[in-house]
Amino acid sequence: MTVSDRESDDKEMCMHLADEPERFHGAVVPPLYGNSLFVYPTFESMIQALVDEQNHYVYWRGTNPTVEIAEKKLAALERGEQCKCFASGMAAIAAALFNSLENGDHVVCVSNIYYSTMKLITYMQKFNIDHSVVYSTSIEDIEQAILPRTKVIFLESPSTMTFRLIDLQAVATFAKSKGIRTILDNTWLPPFFKNR
Repeated sequence: MTVSDRESDDKEMCMHLADEPERFHGAVVPPLYGNSLFVYPTFESMIQALVDEQNHYVYWRGTNPTVEIAEKKLAALERGEQCKCFASGMAAIAAALFNSLENGDHVVCVSNIYYSTMKLITYMQKFNIDHSVVYSTSIEDIEQAILPRTKVIFLESPSTMTFRLIDLQAVATFAKSKGIRTILDNTWLPPFFKNR
C-alpha cells in the first residue's frame, strides 16, 4: 500500500466508517448524543444492560452512540483492534494501570513521564504496588530494572519535556517475552505519526 493509498483509506474512514445511516434514520451525518442516561422498559432489562454494559448504552461515560462511532474510527485509523475513549488522559492511564496491576506487583517507569502519572504510580504504593524509575532510554537499562514481579513497563516516547525517543519495538518485544505489559502514553506523538 502506498502512502497516497493509505491517506485515501484514512480519509474514507474518517468520513464514513461506522456512520451507519440506516441505524440513524438515514442521517447523512450521525447525530450527537448529549444525554447522560438511557431508558429501559423495565427495571430487569436495565439490570441486564448494566451487567453487560459494554454492549448496551446505560450511562454516557460507559458508551454512547456518538463516542462509539469515534472509537471505531480511531481504531481503524490506528490499525488497532479496539479503541476506548476517555474523558481525559489521566482517566485512560488510571484505567490501563488498574486493569494491569494488583497487590504485590511492580512497575518500571521510563523517565520522564507525565508528572500526574508519576504521582498516581507513587500513590499505588498504598496498595502494595511498587515502582522503579529508569533514567535512560537504553533497552539494556530497562531490562536491568525488571523484577520477577514486574507486570508493567510504563513509558512515553518522546518523553515528557525532554523529548527523548525510546525503541518501542525493542521494549515491547522484550516485555512480551517476559509476560510484561507495555503501556505507552502518547502525549507528544500519537501512533498515526509513529507508524509513518
